[in-house]
Amino acid sequence: MSSSQPVPDGQYRVKKVRIWDHTISICLQNTNGPCPLLAIANALLLRGDIVVHPDLAFVGEEQLFELLGGYLAERASGSQEVAEGTPAAVAALPRLAKGANLNVIF
Repeated sequence: MSSSQPVPDGQYRVKKVRIWDHTISICLQNTNGPCPLLAIANALLLRGDIVVHPDLAFVGEEQLFELLGGYLAERASGSQEVAEGTPAAVAALPRLAKGANLNVIF
């Protein structure tokens, strides 16, 4: 697929970036606006904590939920406190795909 073709709903285009001597896959946003799911996923991708297969042109929301859920479960195995909060964090992942509803008052 060329980059000018529309991205299917629930999918994100994957881009390979070169950082020092590593090639890392990151996920690109489809529309303007905040996407906390991609921010978290890309931070973990850049750190090497999660990996998107390098042959993928697109990654689905469900795949990102699984990657992030796996990361959270792995982190929870070392701490009772983290383990207690993991189910709530995993349950919140789908809401992160739709942006953040912020009501900032100054």
